[in-house]
Amino acid sequence: MIYLNLGHNKPNKKISTHNFNFEYFENNKEIQIFYDDTKFIIIDGFFFEPRSISKEFSCKYSDNHAEIIFNLDEEDIESFLKKADGFFNLLIVNTVEESLKAYSDHVGSKSIFFTYLGNRLFLSDNIQYLLNKSHKFQLNKAKVTEYFSLMNNFGGETFYKEIYEINARECIHFGDNGFKRREYFNFKAVTNNLTIDQNAKLLRKSFLRSVKNCLNYYDAKSATALSGGLDSSSITSVAKFLDKKEIIAKTVTFNNEKKSYELDYSSNLSAEIGVKQDIIELCDTGCITDLKYSINIFAEPKNLVNGYIHHEIFKNLKANDTEVYLDGFGGDSVIDHGYTLFLNLAKEFRFKELIRLDRLIHRNKGAKYRLSRTIKKYIIPSFFSQRFLWFLDSIRPTKNIYKLLESKLTNRFRFKNLYDELIKRYGSYPNSFEKSSEEWHLMNIKSTQITSSIRDANTLARHYDIRILFPFLSKELMQLSLEVPVNQKLFNGIDRYVFRKAMDGIVPCKILERHTKSDLSTFSKKEVMDINAKKLVEKINKRCKSLFEETYIKENLLKKRADFTEIYQIYEFVAWLEKNDIFLE
Repeated sequence: MIYLNLGHNKPNKKISTHNFNFEYFENNKEIQIFYDDTKFIIIDGFFFEPRSISKEFSCKYSDNHAEIIFNLDEEDIESFLKKADGFFNLLIVNTVEESLKAYSDHVGSKSIFFTYLGNRLFLSDNIQYLLNKSHKFQLNKAKVTEYFSLMNNFGGETFYKEIYEINARECIHFGDNGFKRREYFNFKAVTNNLTIDQNAKLLRKSFLRSVKNCLNYYDAKSATALSGGLDSSSITSVAKFLDKKEIIAKTVTFNNEKKSYELDYSSNLSAEIGVKQDIIELCDTGCITDLKYSINIFAEPKNLVNGYIHHEIFKNLKANDTEVYLDGFGGDSVIDHGYTLFLNLAKEFRFKELIRLDRLIHRNKGAKYRLSRTIKKYIIPSFFSQRFLWFLDSIRPTKNIYKLLESKLTNRFRFKNLYDELIKRYGSYPNSFEKSSEEWHLMNIKSTQITSSIRDANTLARHYDIRILFPFLSKELMQLSLEVPVNQKLFNGIDRYVFRKAMDGIVPCKILERHTKSDLSTFSKKEVMDINAKKLVEKINKRCKSLFEETYIKENLLKKRADFTEIYQIYEFVAWLEKNDIFLE
C-alpha cells in the first residue's frame, strides 16, 4: 500500500485506486495530476517554459505539466527533467506494480518525507503527518551528532529514526525491496572562454528570464525583497524593468540599529526606479521571541537565527493580500564572489599579486588590511597538506572551529575522527587548497545549506499561504555562473564583477558600486545573550546531559563565550526536546 499526502497537512481531496491512496489540497495550483488505470503522474510545484522543452520530445503540449510528462516515454522523463527548469517534486506511481519514483529538482526546493509502517509506504510534504501515523518513532541520535558537528547536516535523514527525506537532484525508487537513492542530475564544473562582456550578456539574459518566469507563473499580487543589497536590489530593479505588473518592495528595518541599517540604500533605489516601498519595522523581536511561534510550525530543530525576519515579512504579506514573494536568497552562492581566485594565486606562488589584490579588496570594503591575515589564511596553507594543518591546529592553544566542534560533544555523540568524516562526506577537508576555484563554486552551488534554507522558507511561507520564489536559483543561471572564469567574478578588487556589469543600466549605480553588507542578526544576538545561562544548563542536565561535554558547558555556555548562533542552536534543541517530551539518554 502507498499513502501520499500533499498540501501541508490540509488536504480536502482524496483519490483511492488499487493500492494507492492520495490526499491533497485541491485548490493548490502547484499540485497537478494526470493519470489512467495504470499510473499516476503528480507534480508538486511547476516548470518554467515547459512548452519549449516538450517540443524537443515531440510531446503533446498542455497547461498541465503532469500531462506533459505522462506523454513521455519512461526513458525520456529524466532527459526532460535534466533540461527543465523550475521548483518541483515529481512522483510517478505505477499502480499495477505498486511502485513509485520520486524526483526532486536541482536545489531540492520542496520536502518529501517518507517512512514504512509494516508493508505500507507513507509519503508527505509534512513530517507531522507521518508522526501522527505512529508513536513508534524514536530520536535519531546519529542526526543529533550531525546537527552539532558538521557544517552541513542535511543528508536525507531526519531527527526521527526510520523517517527519511528526499535530497536535491535525487531520484528515489520505492519497490518491493525498499527504496534506492541515486542522483539523476548534476551541475558541471566547467569554465568557458568567453570575455567579460559576453558572460555579462548571458547572465543578464538568464537573470531577466528567471525574474520574468517567477513573476508570470502566478496571476496574483506580487512583492519583492528589497534590503538595499545587490541581490534584492537586482530582483526589484529587474521586476520594474520588465514592467509586467505593479511591484511592491518589502523593506525590513531594525529600529535604527546602525549595523543593520539599509533604509538609505533601499529608499533611494525605490525612488529612483519608481517602485512602491513598504517598510516593515522590527523593534522588539528576534529568534528567541519568534521561537514560541516557529516551534509549532517546524517539527524539527532548524537553528533559524534570522528566521524571524521572514516570519514578519510573511505576516505582512498575508495582511496585505499579497500571494507571491520574490526573495534574493542564494545570490551569494550562485553569483560567486570570486574569492577562490586567492586559492589559485597561492597555489601558483603568485604571492605579490595575492597581497595586492587582498589589500585592494579591503580598501574597497572600507576594512583595515592586515598582511598577517593574508599570510595565515592563504600563503602558509599553500605549503602544507590539510591533514598536517589540522594536526597543527589540534595542538595549538587556539583550536580551529572543527576541533572546537569535536570537543563540544561527549564521546558517545562525537565522530571518532571528524576530519575523516568530513573527507568521507565532502571529498576533502572543507578548507582544502586541493580544490580548484571551479570545484569550490560547485560545492557552494550544491550546498545542502541551500536546500535546507529554501525548504524552511517554503514551509514558513506555506503556513501563511504565501508562494516564495527564488530567481537566483534558476538552474540555467546557476550553470552559467559556474562557467564564468574566476578572474571575471573577482576583477580589479571588485567581487561579483561580471554580474554587476550584467545589471548595468537596470540597477542604480549606487547599488552596483556598493561593497558593504549589513548585519541582520542584531536583535537575535541581543536576545540570545540575554538568555539565563544557568536555567538553560539546568534544562540541558534534565533533557540531554549525556550530549555535551561538561567542560564545554562551563567554559563556553555558562560564560557565553560561544558564538550566539551556537548558543541559540542549543537553546532551540532543548526547547524542542521539552515540547516533544523527549529525553536524550
